[in-house]
Amino acid sequence: MPAKVFVGEDWLSVLANNRGSLERAFQKDTADALGVAPEQVEVRKMSVDEFTLEVDYSVADCPADTAEAEGVVKDYAYPSVWGLYPSEEDAGRYEKIFTGAAWGSVVAEREPDVKKAFQGDVAGCLNARGEDIDIRSVRATPEGLVVRYNVSHEQCENEQVEEMCASYGYPKTWALYEEEGEKGWVITSHQVGFDGEDWVYVVKDKLPELQTAFVGCTAELFSLRRENVVDAHYAIGSLIVSFQLKHPAELMEEEVNRELNICPYEPVWDLYGYHPWNPEETVQTTHDVGFEGRGWAKVLANRRTELETCIQRDTAIALETRPEDVVVDSAEFTEECLLVRMTVTHHIFQDNELMQEQLSRFPYDEVWALYEEDVNEGWATTSHQVGFDGKDWKYVASANRPALEAAFLSCTVKTLNLHADNLTNLVMEPTNSSLLATFDVKHPEEQSEATVNQLLADCDYMPVWSLYIHHPYNPEEVETTPHEVGFEGDEWNKVVDTQPEQLRNAIMLDTAEALQVAPENVKNIKMSFKDSSLLLVTMDVKHPVLQDAELIKEQLGRCLYERVWALYEDAPITPLEERESGILERRF
Repeated sequence: MPAKVFVGEDWLSVLANNRGSLERAFQKDTADALGVAPEQVEVRKMSVDEFTLEVDYSVADCPADTAEAEGVVKDYAYPSVWGLYPSEEDAGRYEKIFTGAAWGSVVAEREPDVKKAFQGDVAGCLNARGEDIDIRSVRATPEGLVVRYNVSHEQCENEQVEEMCASYGYPKTWALYEEEGEKGWVITSHQVGFDGEDWVYVVKDKLPELQTAFVGCTAELFSLRRENVVDAHYAIGSLIVSFQLKHPAELMEEEVNRELNICPYEPVWDLYGYHPWNPEETVQTTHDVGFEGRGWAKVLANRRTELETCIQRDTAIALETRPEDVVVDSAEFTEECLLVRMTVTHHIFQDNELMQEQLSRFPYDEVWALYEEDVNEGWATTSHQVGFDGKDWKYVASANRPALEAAFLSCTVKTLNLHADNLTNLVMEPTNSSLLATFDVKHPEEQSEATVNQLLADCDYMPVWSLYIHHPYNPEEVETTPHEVGFEGDEWNKVVDTQPEQLRNAIMLDTAEALQVAPENVKNIKMSFKDSSLLLVTMDVKHPVLQDAELIKEQLGRCLYERVWALYEDAPITPLEERESGILERRF
């Protein structure tokens, strides 16, 4: 069977004083729970830790199986066992713990003296009679001494007893401990610090109260008498308390320092609020305020002195002080904001953080009255380009540049939903293959450069393209392009051999007629053969730039080249057996 556990902090005294009765009570309760005789229940071991009693036992010839028996025992109330557990009144309503490893020998040798001394200490603490203090138990633990007691003093409520006894020094009880041997005690030096600028007033005017509060807190922290806190010295700036502590040797110096660091010292801090009123006592503190807006750069450049005067007056009103108590240390414009740093002379009781909060809430009406709006505030200027493909933009620009620029400007500002004045530095540069417009756009800051580019890319610019489609014709502007034509036939070699110049002249005239150009504009005529039955002719043609290559190719493909074929038809005829076919074919 698993061990049975009973929770309670007073089992140690029960086991120490009534082990036999406790065993018999456990046997009886277990037997009643399982329906067996008490003799069938064997208690093997009883042990107690700080808060529990644990019983190791077995049951002989139990009629229930193990799982069922465990469940019954777990749920059983064990009335006989709990009947031996002391009530709060029996155990003692109040408890006091004294640290120290030597208490074991003190209790073993002088328990009656310990009870008497403790009774006297509590009676003295509560201003009660000795018989009003009922000592229920005194026991030593590895950590120290534990005393349980009751108080029958009618003038004290429970909360009062606990509060008064918690802070008492127990001199008579500790005297017994110290008598056990001075070798068990040591004296160590320590320091405790308290931040704050006003401790000087507390030390000056309330040193006795400070001494009482500090010594009391320190003694209570270690359950010592006030007499064990000695040679306390108070240094000011912030408050530094140096002192010596007499305590058991088992309490290590590092542990003392650790406990001192976490002690709240509330009675000491309660004194810190004291500060005598002195209307002449002042301090200087530095404060920063900021004013957003691009226009401050102009105000700072043109009206700095007036601006600083307004800052002084407004700040003085905000802090309820005099303008001469406000000194402007610096005023700088940075990142679209005016930053002001100033030093303020004020009474020592005016809190620095509260002053900063007052300044942040103050409207600074005089200062803002000087503000001048920046015409560019809220706007950004970015550079952009728009391109238009086409070879004839030079004609458009030379013939009607004002109309071209007006059409582009109108489309752009309409697309961007801006005024014409927002588009500046427009340059429209035509080339042989395109028109490139570069310009600057002044637009709202929240509209990014990428957004502007996207809007421009989505614009169709139809008024601009309309000028291109209807641009003027200039017959004086020409260009030269290469072209090729082919003539199929088995007899072309005879024509080339016998009449090369006539053939070249015929090609020139037929080509010029087909393209409506002067014959002299057909140059560099060259002839070659391919597969002996195809005459290939290449030439350069000088023609107007509006007559593009595709149009020329189409015109040459429709040309009959009658002069050229007339020469072929007059060529000597090769006998039929010398050629595959007598059929004449044209190929372009």
